[in-house]
Amino acid sequence: MTRAVKPIIGLLLLLVSTVGFADPKTVFMVLWRGETDAERGFMDYLQSQNDLDIEFVITNANKDKATIPGFVEQIRQQQPDLVYTFGTTVSLSVAGSQAAGDNLGDIPLVFNIVSDPIGAGLVTRFEQHDRNLTGASHLVPLATQLNAIADLGEFSHIAVFFNQEEKNSQLQVSKLQSILDESKQFKLTRFAIDSDRPLLPQLTSYVDQAVKTGVDIFYLPSDSYMISNGELLADLAGKLGLAIFSATEGPVKSGNALVGLVSKYYLVGNFAGFKAAQILRGTPAKDIPIETLKRFNFMVNMDVAKAIDFYPPATVLRNSAIYPQAVAAQ
Repeated sequence: MTRAVKPIIGLLLLLVSTVGFADPKTVFMVLWRGETDAERGFMDYLQSQNDLDIEFVITNANKDKATIPGFVEQIRQQQPDLVYTFGTTVSLSVAGSQAAGDNLGDIPLVFNIVSDPIGAGLVTRFEQHDRNLTGASHLVPLATQLNAIADLGEFSHIAVFFNQEEKNSQLQVSKLQSILDESKQFKLTRFAIDSDRPLLPQLTSYVDQAVKTGVDIFYLPSDSYMISNGELLADLAGKLGLAIFSATEGPVKSGNALVGLVSKYYLVGNFAGFKAAQILRGTPAKDIPIETLKRFNFMVNMDVAKAIDFYPPATVLRNSAIYPQAVAAQ
């Protein structure tokens, strides 16, 4: 009997040793504008996985595309187990396009907060692609967003403001125009911002033009430059009593926009973390589909609603996250 027990004890000790001292996995993160809720959701998910020991290397381009080749070189030298990228600009610069081939060789990549992975040239399809990457898209389908704008009130003319140098934004605006050309749901006026010129004079002139042409609501796409400068647009819109509809949650939470139909960054980050965990456990990235969340959140900023004296219908408010949080708690 003693002889039968000894091998079992030895096996148990081996299993404990394997679990307790798993090889750490290195995740190299390339951010665009510092840590956001997307990164917090991503890291929280991975850190919650008891069978994975994760070491994060975090780098930040600080909205300077010229820094990214240096990060790519670091990745090639350090050979991490996985690379994480935020946004279209970073993801395309680090991974390379479908046409150009993989920049990172055998190192798998998970991208996050990319609105149009196919349009950006990262992949040609979401499933059964042949690239060593996968990821999560955050953008609510544009047709769904337009229906949400229609639910807010009797709007007829949308103005969209976007950075003309940001490919992600160009893709969104082109698709928005295409949808509206077919549906005739709203008239669309596009204002392309030159990020190399002072922003306030451009916005002042464009907002004036928008009002003169009958625009009755502003649309803020998933555009890093415009999101970072959303307060300027919000100030101009607020003085005119015009609402801003946002494609992302940040401008609503921070007080820039009245309303948005969004995928919350933290939850998209969790989703990207789930995909990263599969890779770190051995699943090839190309076998993991690129996806977006299936459920979205209506968000309303009541401080903005009061300031412009426009309140969404009760049917919208009943199903919305209300900001600021202090208002929601009342």
